[in-house]
Amino acid sequence: MPKYLPPLPPDPPDCDGEHYSKAIVIELKNNSIYFNSQKVDHNELEQLLKDSVINQNPIISLYDLNSNYGDFLKMNLAISNAFYEQRQILSLTKFNKNYSDLDKEEISEIKQALPMRHIWDYSIPHYNEVIKKDGTFFGFLVR
Repeated sequence: MPKYLPPLPPDPPDCDGEHYSKAIVIELKNNSIYFNSQKVDHNELEQLLKDSVINQNPIISLYDLNSNYGDFLKMNLAISNAFYEQRQILSLTKFNKNYSDLDKEEISEIKQALPMRHIWDYSIPHYNEVIKKDGTFFGFLVR
């Protein structure tokens, strides 16, 4: 365990108390994915992430030190894809254009309407240390 912890991350944009209590936790443990402590397969994860992004629930992603890098990347890709797909849908609805075809101002509008609320990749040991202090993860009440 490192002697020094990294600095605290900035507060996620526009998270109020209601969103804090709805934070979900995705964990990679021994190359298996857990969504709020329940083991899920990749297809289940995609649907759960879609629902979480639509509901604008903050996502906390964690990993253990036993999993392989390929599964770590798959977990992160699933999270990124969930945000991208929902932004694509919003882009088509709002601008009748693909997200990749939007100009800078239009992308900004989409990102404001559907911000990425994701606290990226903390190790499970680090997460547990933070939780011990006050029962929250940097202010997020987690399940």
